[in-house]
Formats: sequence, structure tokens, C-alpha cells
Amino acid sequence: MPVPIGKLAQKAAKLRTKRNPTMVTLHWTEWPNGKPDVQDDTAGNYTIGTGETKLPEDASAAVRAFVHFVSPATSTHRVHSEVEAGDAIVDFALDLIRVTDPGDAAFTEDQVVDQVAFSQANLGVEESATGETIDVNSLENLWLEFGGHQWVQKEAGQELHAIWDTTYGGFNINRAVLVTRK
Repeated sequence: MPVPIGKLAQKAAKLRTKRNPTMVTLHWTEWPNGKPDVQDDTAGNYTIGTGETKLPEDASAAVRAFVHFVSPATSTHRVHSEVEAGDAIVDFALDLIRVTDPGDAAFTEDQVVDQVAFSQANLGVEESATGETIDVNSLENLWLEFGGHQWVQKEAGQELHAIWDTTYGGFNINRAVLVTRK
């Protein structure tokens, strides 16, 4: 079911103007030379298409998000069994952007930022930064840090994803993830 653009704009505006937004630090694994074709388990080396070996690198980014903590059920029946008390639902209300060209903004190439930081850094610069949006679910070995705890992504069922799915103009703009303490 499409969501009216007004509702999305309202959500984005709320996150932009929030005095103390919840900052969530994302941690994930990146492959500098691309995903390996083969791993030599004995030596711990990864072979990339050309025969080069390069170990994965840890990456991180601090971004704004809405965090909803799951409270204990008030009835004996919970509709979605994968959601448990103590879990959290992290809703990235805005796009995450990987900087492709920092321009005159204070970014580095390949830095990941949220849409607010990207827009603010581009204000008043002669040559604006450019970037591409990334899907938080596409980040490998993702774990999050907020509220003084470390969190890992938890698998959510198709029914729950169907409820969370938000589409606009034929595109799924859902950015919510279910997480549990590490």
C-alpha cells in the first residue's frame, strides 16, 4: 500500500528537527577488492578474481534513526513470535548515502552518512558532494551500537516485513531492521 508523500515528509522533518536524535553507529564488513571468489581456509587468505588476496576491512558510520524498544507482551499471545521483549526496531527514516565524490564538503570518499548530514555538508560549498544511496540490509556482518549496548540484526518473517514495507512510486522505502542485544 503506497504511503502518501506527506507522511514521509513529516517523518523526515521530524528526524531533521529533533534536538537530540538517536545516533546509531553501524558496523559492517567491506571487501576493498570486491567479494572473494574462494577462501583458503588453511591460510585464512581470500582469493579475489585476479589472484590478489585482501582481507575484509571493518567499516562504521554514525547515523540518525528512530529506535523503538519492544516491551514485554501484555497478553499471553504475541502476534509475531520473532519479536521478543528486549529487542529493538531501528527505523532509518532517511536515506543512507555512500559518498562517491566529496567535492568541497568535509567528507572522504566511500564515507557513509545519513541524508541530513549529507545535505547540511553541501550547504554553502562551491562544489557539492555526490553520493549513492545504500540499503542498510545490504551491509555484510552488520551490527549496531546505541543505548550503551551492541545489537545484531535479527531475522524477521515475511509477514512482519509485509507490515513494515512502505512503498512510494513503486519503490520499497522501508528501512526498518529488527535487532537484539549482542
